[in-house]
Amino acid sequence: MIDQCNEDARSVFELASKIGRNFQHDSLRSEHLLIALANFANRNKGSGLARLFKASNLCPRVVRSEVEKLIVSGVGIVSGDGELPTTPDIKIVFELARENSRELGSELVGCEDLLIAISKRKDLIGGMILWNLGCSL
Repeated sequence: MIDQCNEDARSVFELASKIGRNFQHDSLRSEHLLIALANFANRNKGSGLARLFKASNLCPRVVRSEVEKLIVSGVGIVSGDGELPTTPDIKIVFELARENSRELGSELVGCEDLLIAISKRKDLIGGMILWNLGCSL
C-alpha cells in the first residue's frame, strides 16, 4: 500500500503507526490515520490537506479528543517501531483513496485522498468522527 502513496501520505502512515502504538493497539485503524492526517495538516499549513481541515473547522486537538471518546487504549506494550499491520478497514480506505487519486489523474495516493476516503466510510471510527464533527467532504 505505502509504495502507492506520495511522500506526504507515506509520512502520515508512519505517524499513524506511532499513534496506534501510543494507544497500545496492535493494528493500524482509521482513527489513527485521521489523527495523523490532522497532525500533518497542522504542521503543513499551506497544504491542500490543511485547507480541507481549516474549511471543516477541524484541528488535531478536537480530532484526538473525539477519538478518545470512542475508543479505549489497548493493554500492554506493542513492541517494535515499524508500521503496524493494517486492518481490513484500512485496506478499504486505501482502495477508496486510490480510486479518488486516479479520478483526479494521479497514480499516487495523497493525504487529501486518504481524508476523503475516511469521510466516505461512516461505519469506521474515523468516518464516524468526521460525521459527528459535521465534516462533509
